Amino acid sequence: MLKAVNLLPWRAERQAAHRRRFLGLLSGAVVLALVAVGGMFFDGNQQFRKQQNQYAQLQQQILVLAPSLAAVSEAQGLSELYRNRLRQISDWHHARFPLIHLLNHLPDVFPEAIRLEALTLHQDQVRLRGLTQDASALSLLLTRMGSANWLSHSQLHTVDRVAQPLPRHVPGGSQRFTFTLTLAPVHSRTAND
Repeated sequence: MLKAVNLLPWRAERQAAHRRRFLGLLSGAVVLALVAVGGMFFDGNQQFRKQQNQYAQLQQQILVLAPSLAAVSEAQGLSELYRNRLRQISDWHHARFPLIHLLNHLPDVFPEAIRLEALTLHQDQVRLRGLTQDASALSLLLTRMGSANWLSHSQLHTVDRVAQPLPRHVPGGSQRFTFTLTLAPVHSRTAND
């Protein structure tokens, strides 16, 4: 039998070296790919843990700040309530001067024959209700109200006869009247009023 003789051993050696180099490069690429995948997995895992820690810290801070946030919202509600009360007090304060002025000068305007039953003030609108037995006293009241510079838009609404006599009884019955007027703005009043 004949033995196979390789006349070109350098080809076989070159193919073996090529195969070894290919397998070495392939195994290096596999190892490099595994290292890259492992590094990305490790980095992703680190990012995930970091985010979990930040989330846990945020949750703790929220729990710590929740009472403070509730106190802030309660304080905002109280602030709004105080602002509304301050507006009301300011409105009352501005309404106080016309009322004091009205009460100071009302005896000068009302004749003695008229009895005042009710006085209502809403903003600058004044509503007066009273009784008189003397029609001339009602006429005098209208004249005085018309000439007062601290009053405007005075209107006599109703005059009704009633059976109720006044203390100084004069035969003929009483007259009930309702009168509406507007207090003039502060800047149009004179200094001695």
